[in-house]
Amino acid sequence: MRLVKFVIFAYVALILQTAFLPIIFPDQLRPSALVILANLYLLSKPNEWTVLLVWVVGLMGDLTSISPLGSQALAFGLFGMLILTLRPVLFADSPLAHAVTSATGVIIISAIYAIETVLTRHALPLPFSVVEVVGQALTTGTAAALLTKILMPPKKHPARW
Repeated sequence: MRLVKFVIFAYVALILQTAFLPIIFPDQLRPSALVILANLYLLSKPNEWTVLLVWVVGLMGDLTSISPLGSQALAFGLFGMLILTLRPVLFADSPLAHAVTSATGVIIISAIYAIETVLTRHALPLPFSVVEVVGQALTTGTAAALLTKILMPPKKHPARW
């Protein structure tokens, strides 16, 4: 059942990323639906398959872009391992944690891809400047916080007397 949910969420995020968001937002303010999806899986209920799911999200990004196959998958996988390492010190159900990790994810994934373009000659350089990547990171973090606030109900804490 979890795999069916993942396929549905991935399909919706991919449609948003490739067809809807480029029409609505300019390049410098476009949120990344794939990063939000990966971040949601990394912070909500991680298990031993979470990094693989995040890697698949990156592979979907590779298949729908002009980047060389595996470059975004590598970047998403490294981002996933970083967030899973830092997760014990985060308040994972907080919208602020989702905002910060999503914004950081956009910057990390763009930086890893920029390093790949320097090291290999098969990768095309990113068409975005540092200012555009920061703008994308801010809008992605804002969208992740709003989605977390809407989709994840707050946990009920027992009253203490």
